[in-house]
Amino acid sequence: FPPGGGAAYVSNIREESPLRGQLRLGDRVIAIDDENVSKRKAMDISLMLARKSRQAERKITVLRSNAGGDDTSSDGNASSSTSLEGIKIDIIAPKGKLGVVVDSPPGGGAA
Repeated sequence: FPPGGGAAYVSNIREESPLRGQLRLGDRVIAIDDENVSKRKAMDISLMLARKSRQAERKITVLRSNAGGDDTSSDGNASSSTSLEGIKIDIIAPKGKLGVVVDSPPGGGAA
């Protein structure tokens, strides 16, 4: 799990998730459709994604830790750029349920 504080993170990816293989556990959700959500609670992010579930697609921007160095993003749907905090990746999510659980880090998120 990511260290305390900071953006909400992916804590579970269900078997049937269309984002399986694109998202990883521990990815921090920092933007949805280019709207900064890095200070929002996990519940707000989940509700926002649910509200947008009828859209043809949603762009979810995550920050993936550099730790582990397993950088096998050969996926055509994701673009990435590296920063000190990790790799910023845009993932295009399809319409409907995503099968992803987002959690707020302990001691983190907005008050």
